[in-house]
Amino acid sequence: DDKINALRAHQTQVGEAKELPERLRGFSSDIARDQPFELAEAYKVIKMRT
Repeated sequence: DDKINALRAHQTQVGEAKELPERLRGFSSDIARDQPFELAEAYKVIKMRT
């Protein structure tokens, strides 16, 4: 709920997004597919050369 509320606070990013909770739950359940839990988040680390 906190994540959804935070995203909704930025309407320029998500607009009306009535389907936002369902979409986020779908993304999170896809990421957790092979894990022993229902929902997950994934992050990618990008290292830049200097």
